[in-house]
Amino acid sequence: METNKYIFKLNLSNEKEYDYNYLSYIENKLHISLTEKEALYLLKWIVYRCQSILIPQNSTLEYMCEDAAKLVSALLESLGLTHYTFNINSVIQSSFTIHELTIVEIIINGEITKYVIDPTFRQFLIKDNCLPNRTIVYKLKGTINCTNNNDIEYITKMPTHPGYYLSLTKEGTLLGTQILNEGFFKLTEDNMKLYGDSFMKYNSQYISDYCLKSGEEYIEDIIITTPSSTMISNKEIYLTPKALRKRMCNNE
Repeated sequence: METNKYIFKLNLSNEKEYDYNYLSYIENKLHISLTEKEALYLLKWIVYRCQSILIPQNSTLEYMCEDAAKLVSALLESLGLTHYTFNINSVIQSSFTIHELTIVEIIINGEITKYVIDPTFRQFLIKDNCLPNRTIVYKLKGTINCTNNNDIEYITKMPTHPGYYLSLTKEGTLLGTQILNEGFFKLTEDNMKLYGDSFMKYNSQYISDYCLKSGEEYIEDIIITTPSSTMISNKEIYLTPKALRKRMCNNE
């Protein structure tokens, strides 16, 4: 995998073996309470399970957010965790379906904490797509309206992807790097401000800062949807840590 393909640093050391004894221990505590360390370990495993299915098909995960949302929802359903799906278009009030995401609720230190799971965000961090004033040149052979066979160039302005806007601030760079490497972030007003602004600017290149929303407003505008009922072909995603641990033990 190309580590220099993205605007932020991809840390391949995150691709590690998971301790299924520890994950099974976490699973047993899910409906009581976890520590933050346990919750983060579980979330990283959930993203890993999803990406391990999708990345062999497309390492940049372009156009795969809906598949990811279905996989994540199926696994969270198996774990019995409350979760919701939403599209960023409701947050930025776009008429286009842009990016499908999942919110999960986890009890941490006795309180419900929400995280946004985004395993395919790297598709918006590709360097070539994170250039300001990005254009694409199409060359076509002469048509019947042309007097010669010279190539005709069509220059099309393309939207600059969210990664560019995150890279403009230290806070945005930290968040973008975290989502690239971990595939999730805590649902807070500060995080949603950074995340939402980057998609607002991607959706409308010339939007003024005055028209951007607060993190609280972005969160309020989330419209919960239900993932498509299309069957997930990979049944492995339904296996919880305890089920996988049992399978591993039986194969020894």
